[in-house]
Amino acid sequence: MFGKKLKVEKVELVKKIIRQYNYTDFEKAHQECVGLGIKVNRPALDNFALKLKQLDTAEKPKLDLSPPPIHQTRGSLVDYFDNVREGIATFSHIEVDSMTAEQASERKNAITLELGELKIKEHALLQELSLILNKFESY
Repeated sequence: MFGKKLKVEKVELVKKIIRQYNYTDFEKAHQECVGLGIKVNRPALDNFALKLKQLDTAEKPKLDLSPPPIHQTRGSLVDYFDNVREGIATFSHIEVDSMTAEQASERKNAITLELGELKIKEHALLQELSLILNKFESY
């Protein structure tokens, strides 16, 4: 555990050094890392610096942290469960034994997508519940 923490600190130090040289002077960054006792492969440092620059300069997505209106959430949730029930009813007519490999693959992908959507909806509902509890817990 301690070794892992030390490794993370070294990576953060290398990032700081790369940023200090504006992602361009890899030779000086490498020399400084070696001077500080951090063993770094030069070509790996070059690649790491380029990727770090991409990450640092990439446009950050804007998150909308405002909760959706309650009536909208309820309506969409009811619609969602109605759609899930319809999908289950539709699927119950298809027997897994009679599926082709292609149909099974498509169904597997559909199930995976549905599970992902459920996780997203669960997360949104938990955020809304948290906001409600924080706002009205004092009452």
